Amino acid sequence: MSKSSGISSVAVRVLFLVLMAFAVLLSPVLFLIFFVPVVGWFLWRDQDRIMQLEKKVEALENPYGKKPDKK
Repeated sequence: MSKSSGISSVAVRVLFLVLMAFAVLLSPVLFLIFFVPVVGWFLWRDQDRIMQLEKKVEALENPYGKKPDKK
């Protein structure tokens, strides 16, 4: 089990989020500068995981390796 975080840790996180929200309201360009690269990085990183999951789902749906008939 992980240790529960203290009140000071939660307070620092909340303060950081409030300051970031305030900065975004003042400058939408600042939001784009940080948001777009972070989302792109998550999508790029998860692309391999998504392909692996798709293969697993296909294997579970079709356990004998037969290709489904297209109608």
